[in-house]
Amino acid sequence: MTSHNKPPTLQDVARDAGVSCNTASVVLNGSRSNTRVSEATRERVIRAAANLSYVPNAMARGLAQKRTQAIGILFGVAAGSTDYVTNPYMTGILQGVLEAAGDAGHCVTIYTQGWVSAKVSAPLFRDGRTDGVLVIAPPATADILSGLSALGIPLAAVACEAEVLNIPSADVDNRAGVELVVRHLIHLGHSRIALITGEADMSSTALRTDAFTSAMRDAGLQPDRQLYARCNYSGEGAERAFLSLWNMQDRPTAIFACNDAIAAGVARAARSIGAAIPDELSLVGFDDVPTASMVTPSLTTVRQPLQMIGAEATQMLLGRIAGEVYPATPRLFSPALIVRESTGKVCSR
Repeated sequence: MTSHNKPPTLQDVARDAGVSCNTASVVLNGSRSNTRVSEATRERVIRAAANLSYVPNAMARGLAQKRTQAIGILFGVAAGSTDYVTNPYMTGILQGVLEAAGDAGHCVTIYTQGWVSAKVSAPLFRDGRTDGVLVIAPPATADILSGLSALGIPLAAVACEAEVLNIPSADVDNRAGVELVVRHLIHLGHSRIALITGEADMSSTALRTDAFTSAMRDAGLQPDRQLYARCNYSGEGAERAFLSLWNMQDRPTAIFACNDAIAAGVARAARSIGAAIPDELSLVGFDDVPTASMVTPSLTTVRQPLQMIGAEATQMLLGRIAGEVYPATPRLFSPALIVRESTGKVCSR
């Protein structure tokens, strides 16, 4: 019998089951061994463990399986940045990651050291603290994926172009989302539609810009590059971008902001100069973050299923850790246009 003051050990279970510690470890910890265990012996070990309320040691089990039962999360932000803490896009993805990892019995480690370069940062991932890494929204110009891939670490990604490196990834169907926006605005009578994008080095910027240009042309409208402006996805610079468009002699009647933070910045800037939304200007965002329905006027935006994207990418990573093979093409999720108060019929001038 074991002491009431000490938790039962593997040796206690083996003794009660009448087997060796090696056999008990094979049954309870998944140890790799040539030991063949009969079904009757397996049941005896499991029954002894249950009777003793034995809980396998996670560290010992990890050593036996050569796994940590933990996955790493690396956000594609600059070194020293903690934008992912308050970024609703990142937190939405993370919710899906945590749920999927928890369901699979895995812990999640968030790497708080931002990526500098493959030469500087990649060696930090060699310590084996996680079984694989999920990279979320890395800049297109960063060598995060190539640097980690060169180490042979199982990888999956969210919102990036990972096909070249044969890394499985998940994202929203950006093209379909932008097409929904353009069709909605054209249906309301808008033809002079402006576009405000985020950082040039984010893959979504190029995808949404190209999709916008194509959707306008498909509708028989010639895109006006003077109506294309840029700021940061954090919303920094949105006011400046809006004013550059609003002060044009032939100003736009609608603006498509490539995420909700940019749209919020545009709305604030419009209020500051007395431009009425949607009476004078229709405004559409992208993401459908929680605040989109709380602002005044509430924001028409493209909803992407962030939690589903995060969960799918996590399952892909767990599959890669287990040796599964995935196609290089990303798994794209369908968006939905959520029509609220910030869009209306084109105003007459």
